Amino acid sequence: MINEPDQTPDPDECGSFAVLTDERDGQTYDIVKIGNDCWMAKNLNYETPNSFCFHDNALNCDSDGRLYKWEDACPTGRHLPTSGEWDVLVAELGGEDAAGGKMKTTGTTVWREPNTDATNESGFNGIPSGSRGSLS
Repeated sequence: MINEPDQTPDPDECGSFAVLTDERDGQTYDIVKIGNDCWMAKNLNYETPNSFCFHDNALNCDSDGRLYKWEDACPTGRHLPTSGEWDVLVAELGGEDAAGGKMKTTGTTVWREPNTDATNESGFNGIPSGSRGSLS
């Protein structure tokens, strides 16, 4: 998630937003600057009536964040990235062949083997957190 367009800090000041505190529950999330955008470096774990833990296991929410309906997925002042914003992120990290590895967290068994080229040099801490066929 990134800042809303009217709330995007000056690119040189993203570091001052190194941590986001979700006002709804007080949980904190590291922020990483990639290119000119600030991204959450951890999956959101705010509980809503329509959010779920992967396999309905609370331990998965603790480690991987929650699964949401679109409208529940962001704290105030943030938004899910558009396709264009993802394209900019991928380009900033060296294109499709390089970006994934630079975003994947390392030192974990959550990625299926082989987890080649995973460096997390971007600080994004990407992890697979699951899916749910229907959130209704």
